[in-house]
Amino acid sequence: MHGAALNGDVPIKDRSFLFSQVSPFRPATMNTIFRGGDCCRFLGKGQGVSDSANEGYIDIVGISCVDDRGMSFEMFAKNGRRLGFVTNVGDLASTGKKPSSEDGLRVLRQYDNVAIRFEEPIMTLAEQGAVC
Repeated sequence: MHGAALNGDVPIKDRSFLFSQVSPFRPATMNTIFRGGDCCRFLGKGQGVSDSANEGYIDIVGISCVDDRGMSFEMFAKNGRRLGFVTNVGDLASTGKKPSSEDGLRVLRQYDNVAIRFEEPIMTLAEQGAVC
């Protein structure tokens, strides 16, 4: 994961996060496997922090993957919607991720594990063709 602060003077449009896949997954209706080890990247947009809930909110707005055959797939949010959101690993009730504090800013640490919960069907990843 690479990212920016969730609060402070950074405009929301500049609060971008990039997450890499660790666990392999196979979308239910697709005949392909996305193996772990950086085969998929997820683009997130920070939406701010709730001090009362001690959660930072990051929407997933883009997905780019390469399957085990070398085919690329992607999906991007449309009309200001999100594809899903970032949450704590193993916490099915949470809608955000517990942030850390650095120099007065709320951040996610680079090597924090997160879970991504999808709101849009991951099976709608569109095949883009073979990767060079």
